[in-house]
Amino acid sequence: MSENNVSVESSLTPEQAAILATLHDPDVIQEQTFPYGAEMHRAILAAIIVEPGFVAKIHEHVKPEYFIDHAHRLICKLAIEHYNQYRSAPSESVMWEQVRAATDAMSARSHYQAELKTLYDEYVQGLYPTQFLLDKVRDFSRTQKYRLALDKIVTALKGDEENKWSRIDELHRRAVAATEQDGTIRRGYSVEELEAMQN
Repeated sequence: MSENNVSVESSLTPEQAAILATLHDPDVIQEQTFPYGAEMHRAILAAIIVEPGFVAKIHEHVKPEYFIDHAHRLICKLAIEHYNQYRSAPSESVMWEQVRAATDAMSARSHYQAELKTLYDEYVQGLYPTQFLLDKVRDFSRTQKYRLALDKIVTALKGDEENKWSRIDELHRRAVAATEQDGTIRRGYSVEELEAMQN
C-alpha cells in the first residue's frame, strides 16, 4: 500500500473505512468478471444475427461497447448497422463478408472469424424462449450502461478538477436515471418491420 493511501485511510471515520473496505480497486475494472459471461454474450449476439426479428426488438438497447470481447463488439456493431440501414437482420453470408472486410488488416482476424463461427455453430435457434432473451438483454443493457457510467465516475475521481464532486454527482445522477428508464423491449413489430422480415 502506498504512503498516500495510508494517510487517506487514517483520516477516515470508522464508517468510511468500512465502506472503503468493501470497494474494489478501480484500476482493475476492465479485468473484473461481469454478471454476463461469454456464454450469455454469445447467446445475445447469436440471437441478434440468427433469430428472425430479434435485432428489430433490441437494436436501440444494445451497444457494441457493452461487450468485453472486441470480436463481440465488432459483430454487434455490424449487425446493428446493417439493421439500421436495411431494417432487417444480416444474413450469414453478409455477416461473414462484413467481418472479413472489417478485419482485413488485423493481425487478430482469425479470432474475429472464430467468434462469428462459434455464434453460428453453437447457437440453437429457439433454444432460449424469446421473452427470456429479451429479459436478459434488458438486464444486460441496463447493467452495462451503469458499468460504463461507473467507469466515467472512477475517471472523474482520479482527476483533480475543482468541481470534481459536482461532476461525479451529475454522472451518478445520469447513470441512475438512464438505468431507471422504462427499459421495456417491445415485443411487437410495425407494419414496415414485418414487411422487411418477409423480404
